[in-house]
Amino acid sequence: MILESRQTQRFVLLTLKQLQQSDSKICDTFAIDLKLRKQLIYHPIV
Repeated sequence: MILESRQTQRFVLLTLKQLQQSDSKICDTFAIDLKLRKQLIYHPIV
């Protein structure tokens, strides 16, 4: 669990760095991806 959270933090930090150098379409995609991730966390697929 701890390793997973650290990997997620790394992913978010790297993605945020990429977003600073990218356009709004990628930002929208990132926001949608976050929503999907939250849904998977709260409603895991078995």
